[in-house]
Amino acid sequence: MPNSELANMLRSIIQEELQPVRQEFQEFRQEVKTRLDTLDKGQKKLQRDVTLIRKELKESWKDIGNFDDRITNLEKMVIR
Repeated sequence: MPNSELANMLRSIIQEELQPVRQEFQEFRQEVKTRLDTLDKGQKKLQRDVTLIRKELKESWKDIGNFDDRITNLEKMVIR
């Protein structure tokens, strides 16, 4: 058997043996991609939630400042 025929036969056998490994790798790769997509969506939602919380906190501090001003004005009125 010439070397080229032997090489072709070995190449064919190796490719056949690697096929299940390739398939398993593709499935694993798809699973990783799906999980990354899920994490990315979750991260974006979390960022929106954090932004909303910061905005609400800022508004709460404004309300507290307004209450403080009102209390200060009432105290001044009572002192007079």
